[in-house]
Amino acid sequence: MDLLCTAAIILAIPMLVIIWMFYMMMSIGTDFGIEKTPEEEEKEKYEQMDEFDQLISELNDPRDFLGDPESGMDAVRRIDEVIEKLVEIGDMRAVEPLIILAKKREPFSSESAIEALGNFDDKRSIDYLVKSLKDKDRDIRTAAVEALEKLDWEPE
Repeated sequence: MDLLCTAAIILAIPMLVIIWMFYMMMSIGTDFGIEKTPEEEEKEKYEQMDEFDQLISELNDPRDFLGDPESGMDAVRRIDEVIEKLVEIGDMRAVEPLIILAKKREPFSSESAIEALGNFDDKRSIDYLVKSLKDKDRDIRTAAVEALEKLDWEPE
């Protein structure tokens, strides 16, 4: 009987080690060679970013509360929310991405980005806003004027 118990234990140990290794691989996210779609990889990358970097990335790729891409008017609304949050945070690293968004000339978003630049007293934002005063689009010029007024800018 003792020999039978000993044999059972000897056979069970490797099985327990295999189960433990499988559990450890699953807990650290090993995917056993299963390839992810580009969308899954992008979503995983997004989820690993800090809040500020997520917001900056959403200026180009707006996402819903689950991290899935938005489109149409939902995307426009989300970009406005992101811009508001960036203004609230007040981090100067947002200036360049907002200028890039403004230059895209997308309806609604460009004007929102220009308006947001009026909250960042930074040479880059002021330079871009001054250039925007000569834009052919009246709405862009108006947004630039309002943004410069927020900054108490006066022509030299």
